[in-house]
Amino acid sequence: MNIKTKRAAMLSLLAVAVVWNGLCLLGVLPLPYFRLSVFLLAGYSAAMIFVPLLFPAFRTAGGTSSAYSELTPKEKRLSLVTLGLAAAWIVTLAVCVAYSG
Repeated sequence: MNIKTKRAAMLSLLAVAVVWNGLCLLGVLPLPYFRLSVFLLAGYSAAMIFVPLLFPAFRTAGGTSSAYSELTPKEKRLSLVTLGLAAAWIVTLAVCVAYSG
């Protein structure tokens, strides 16, 4: 999996996690289900870190991480959107934890 695919997958998962936590806060889903977003993001992150380390055959040379200054304008916008969604996910997660506890 190349770096662009990994970035797109993380962006999509963050968006799903924010919507999921929002549905839990609005009462559409039971509030304790917010924990599934934690497992979703933690599982994806762990897989992206540990699978290449544990199984070197799965490594691909399809791109490497770049410094922010070396990204194209489109990649910079996607990075900022990803950071914004990560912040929104942390805020909705904190609110879910506060209301559930």
